[in-house]
Amino acid sequence: EVLVRGKVDVYGAYGSYQIYATTLLPIGEGAKARAKEMLIAKLSAEGIFDSRNKRQLPQFPSKVAVITSSTGAALQDVIRISSQRYPAAEIIVVPSLMQGVDATSEIIAAFAVCASMKDISAVMLVRGGGSRDDLDTFDNEDVVRAVRSCPVPVITGLGHQIDSTLADMAADAEAPTPSGAAERLFPDCK
Repeated sequence: EVLVRGKVDVYGAYGSYQIYATTLLPIGEGAKARAKEMLIAKLSAEGIFDSRNKRQLPQFPSKVAVITSSTGAALQDVIRISSQRYPAAEIIVVPSLMQGVDATSEIIAAFAVCASMKDISAVMLVRGGGSRDDLDTFDNEDVVRAVRSCPVPVITGLGHQIDSTLADMAADAEAPTPSGAAERLFPDCK
């Protein structure tokens, strides 16, 4: 779908209408995709996604902050995998909405809480699966900046297989699911 700006005229010879378009603007999904492309270009120019700025995940994380819904399956997956693979790690849950109107501000506030914590090794930003629209929060510019400005390495596991969010691109590491993020972060010390 597009919004057409211009003028309408009548072609007298056939009595038909003609549209003289001066501007075409995508609306709906097209507008969202265009806005995302523009934001990617802006943030790329600032170096937000530059691989040279990405930090290594800690080899043996001692204290990990997990930003997620306190009632979701993602948290249970992280706890289960960390206790199986590397039970020495302390998990600190920083609860946040993961979708909806207030999710953006809660995720940003959660990153601020993590920034004030002492001795954390890494931050995990995880949520379970859902529709592509449920991941729009993770394409928000302020969320992306919060991910990149975190003082310790960030790994995302946002519960999607195909779609990549801007938060994934800004993170130091990413995985397609919360379980995958936990497996990537916690060494298997059995």
